[in-house]
Amino acid sequence: MLLGAGSVQITTAVMQYGYRIIDDLLEGLNEYICISCGRCYRSCMDGGHQAIELDPETRRPRLNGKRCVGCHLCMLVCKVGAIRPGEKVVRRT
Repeated sequence: MLLGAGSVQITTAVMQYGYRIIDDLLEGLNEYICISCGRCYRSCMDGGHQAIELDPETRRPRLNGKRCVGCHLCMLVCKVGAIRPGEKVVRRT
């Protein structure tokens, strides 16, 4: 849908699960579109920094500034601006 799909065929799912599935699909799609996609989280985890945590209730990203190296990969993959850049923490010994 986000990529411009003109139609989505779900008639078999409606036949198998009933019309209630439409509400579930809409709720899931709404949750996915409204920031909760997790792309920033996955990119940070795969990048080796593990500086982003997802709130378990809202699935919104939270940045752990102590782990952030300031690469801004999270901002590059986020299409809706759900996360702000962190500041690089310089540790002095």
